Amino acid sequence: MEILPPPPPPLPSASTTRGAAVAPKPGLPVWARVGLVLAAGFVLMCGFGLAAVVYLGARAPDTKVYSGREIPARFVSDLQAKAPLEQGETILFFYSPALLDVGGAFSFVSDRRVVVHDAERAHATTSLSFDRIDSASLASSSSWLEDGTLTLGLPGGEELAFPVSSEGGRDQKFLAAVQDGLARARRTGAPPAEKPETAPQPQ
Repeated sequence: MEILPPPPPPLPSASTTRGAAVAPKPGLPVWARVGLVLAAGFVLMCGFGLAAVVYLGARAPDTKVYSGREIPARFVSDLQAKAPLEQGETILFFYSPALLDVGGAFSFVSDRRVVVHDAERAHATTSLSFDRIDSASLASSSSWLEDGTLTLGLPGGEELAFPVSSEGGRDQKFLAAVQDGLARARRTGAPPAEKPETAPQPQ
């Protein structure tokens, strides 16, 4: 007698398939995913912050007085826009107390004059040839956090004061350059002017 193989098991019905439980896939818990997102955001913020610091550091002026040869080329355009140099004029020392925009405030002494620019003053730019200055004095600061003050005595008893960094003793060099210019002006016998030349602040 021939023996037949057993019949195959019955297929599961549609209702049985729909009702069957599906095993969950392995993965990170919710708290871990949130932590990764926060960590990624923190890294991006630090990256942008570091990039901003590097950029501003590259653009901002140094905290010291620059000698004429040390002035960065990127500052020269700002300086020329506010106080154009004369033909053959040489800057001896330059300083800007600004944090970012050099064009907002700066001063320099050249072989011909002293220029002080402050955008917050009524007359933003003051240009004084040495024969228009009676005296120069300096109040140095003992703290690296504060600038010293250089004061120019002008005809008629007026004064013009502006900040100069004391870092590295360069405020003394700035003063010496001014006093040397005054001495040269006196030797030439040039008469002092009545009023300093000023440039009105742009509206």
